[in-house]
Amino acid sequence: MTKEEFIRIAEKVGDGSASSSELALYNQFFNQYQQHYPVWNEQTAMEKESIKEELGARIAAQLHAQQATTPTRRLWARIAAAASVLIILSLGIYFHQRTTSGQYTTYVAKPDFSPGKNKAYLTLANGKRINLDDAKQLHLTLQEGITVTKAADGHLVYQVAQHAAAGNGTNTIETPLGGQYQVQLPDGTNVWLNAASAIKYPLKFSGKKRIVEITGEAYFEVAHNAAMPFVVKTIKQEIEVLGTHFNVMAYGDEPEVQTTLVQGSVKITSAHNALVLRPGQQAKVVQNSVALNLDADIESAIAWKSGKIQFTDMNIQNIMRMLSRWYDFEAEYETKQLNITFGGSFSRNKNLSAILKSLESTGDVHFKLSQGDAQGKGRRVVVMP
Repeated sequence: MTKEEFIRIAEKVGDGSASSSELALYNQFFNQYQQHYPVWNEQTAMEKESIKEELGARIAAQLHAQQATTPTRRLWARIAAAASVLIILSLGIYFHQRTTSGQYTTYVAKPDFSPGKNKAYLTLANGKRINLDDAKQLHLTLQEGITVTKAADGHLVYQVAQHAAAGNGTNTIETPLGGQYQVQLPDGTNVWLNAASAIKYPLKFSGKKRIVEITGEAYFEVAHNAAMPFVVKTIKQEIEVLGTHFNVMAYGDEPEVQTTLVQGSVKITSAHNALVLRPGQQAKVVQNSVALNLDADIESAIAWKSGKIQFTDMNIQNIMRMLSRWYDFEAEYETKQLNITFGGSFSRNKNLSAILKSLESTGDVHFKLSQGDAQGKGRRVVVMP
């Protein structure tokens, strides 16, 4: 193994992104030193520091023997290797223990969940269901004058000729847990779907309004058309706009439906009343009544669209519902301290462990992960005091 290969793999081991083959290679290299490496958890803090220095020096020496370098690069090899070991051991991402025969086991990664990615399903008017993740290239003629293609960046684009008949056909795009997707609707409106969400829309908008239906969460950049307002329907409300940017969160397992306005103006109508939002405001619908939420965290509400997971003064149950959609797991609770609130901002590209470790650092909560079966079914995160 060269210096560059070891450092690259050590860094991936440290952040939890190493593949099974990289982990095996790392273990094979690392286990050369097992006879010099005491059981980690039995050592004092001073002994652990000494172990890190010795192990870093041994790895650096091995790398130096494998590869001729200039004096400057030799120094870098020793420092980088030792630093990588220090990071890995300090984080405690890997562990080992002595077996009954007195031998050392290999290093084993703790369970971790990878972030979601762009994946969704398109259901056509004839009932055909297309896995958009598998469809490398897509170009379909849905009816005369109406086509749908998959753009170079992966999102769907509908193209509608002026002469195309309206028809009665509808399409649906749905994202699974751990999925997100973007689509440009037949009128030019751009929609971003969060995990576990769906949008239903006609192949060509006609009549007095452009009507779509959603479940879950979606961000809209509506194409302006004063003659034909754009209407978003959820199970508890209707949102009417001419041209604007806004976010709708309407998951079935959430206690309220939230609409957050970024630009323009929207009118929200529930079963009992109506409300007009201005930019930077948020409305929530609870028990079929819409109200202005003056304490809303607007930045956090739309952070997902920019690739972030962000929350302020949010209790652990709300946080776990948010995380479970993106990382695809079920949450269980072995603690009664559910009203403690947390704040944080993380990249949606990070593994779940990065977020959970940050929450654990408060000392108020701890987690235990279970990977489930070989297909990932039954993945769980247990929340503990």
